[in-house]
Amino acid sequence: MKKPNSLLNNLARIFVTTIYYLADSSHLLLNLFNRKYSIKIIYLRTITEKSHQLEKGFTKSQFRSCFGTHAIQVLIKALEKYHKMGFDVNDLRFKCGVDSLYMYKDKHVGVNCENCNKITRFFNKYPELTNHYSSGNFVVTNTELEKLNFDLFANFVYNFEYD
Repeated sequence: MKKPNSLLNNLARIFVTTIYYLADSSHLLLNLFNRKYSIKIIYLRTITEKSHQLEKGFTKSQFRSCFGTHAIQVLIKALEKYHKMGFDVNDLRFKCGVDSLYMYKDKHVGVNCENCNKITRFFNKYPELTNHYSSGNFVVTNTELEKLNFDLFANFVYNFEYD
């Protein structure tokens, strides 16, 4: 069995990684001094983090009813501010945040919970989000799918051993 050429392997990894990071971070370089863009990124990070916290709570073997009070409060505030600033509500991270609220309500059907009341008030305040995400499942656009495919391809090439 041949030993993989480590120099060729390392050069290929460096090349693919460089191309990947340049393509992935080009939007950051273009918006480096754009304050509104920085605020958008902060809101999206908060939305992603709090959505993840809630989704992690759904997976616990011993489900605690009405968990995540702080996470829901922060998530709703971030979603509201993001929406009020006029950012793209079709962003996958925003959709995931809204979807997390739907999942929370679905898990708490029939439970009297202040968190559910906050979520209901949020959707009453923004009925366009209720209509847009009425199924509780978001739709992935072609652009998002292409980005995902590029990420998967880059990861495959990066981890591939060359002979």
